[in-house]
Amino acid sequence: MMDNKIEVPEFNAIIIDDHVLFAQGFSELLKTMAPGCEIRLHSSVEKAKNDLKTGKYHYLFVDLLMPGVNTKEFVSSCRKEYPELIIIIISTIQEISKVREFFGIGINGYLSKAVSYFELKLALEKTYNGDKYVSSDINSRMTNSLFSAAQTDLTEKELEVLRLIAEGWKVNKIAESLFLSPFTIMAHRRNIMKKLDLHSAAELVKYAYEHKLN
Repeated sequence: MMDNKIEVPEFNAIIIDDHVLFAQGFSELLKTMAPGCEIRLHSSVEKAKNDLKTGKYHYLFVDLLMPGVNTKEFVSSCRKEYPELIIIIISTIQEISKVREFFGIGINGYLSKAVSYFELKLALEKTYNGDKYVSSDINSRMTNSLFSAAQTDLTEKELEVLRLIAEGWKVNKIAESLFLSPFTIMAHRRNIMKKLDLHSAAELVKYAYEHKLN
């Protein structure tokens, strides 16, 4: 039988996600772990900001991609205004550069939306006790990224560019995602091809798939 007990005192949390059904399901899951907790659901950051100003919240769960929202800016401001708030990103986005970027601005955890009951419970407990937490599916990609970088002459940034190319991303989209110029991405692509002795985009994609970098 699954142990529902969570080693965290009763808490209040805010979930911000424009996918209402997911947010409602996630809220119900949290309530099975901590029946006395208060959960507020919002599809926009503006209403969430008002709640944060007027109430006491322990956890903030934020979807990475929401229409018209600069999530990085919002999370940065929350970290400055509420230093004790436990901020956890929960998203379908698993790009390693994004995970590192958001840990760089002070989040406490990063979970994929495919996270299991056990891992969500573990994430709550770990982050409450001051640790950082990354769900296992994303963590395995991070480990693979470090291993792959060690096996080639590619830098971590070049490895990330290669992975995004393999996923079919265009230069402009990669540049926007990594906060670089398209010219820098093109330079990275040239360096990757030179280092790996590859001569076309198709060969780049094939290399990435053969080495499980996608």
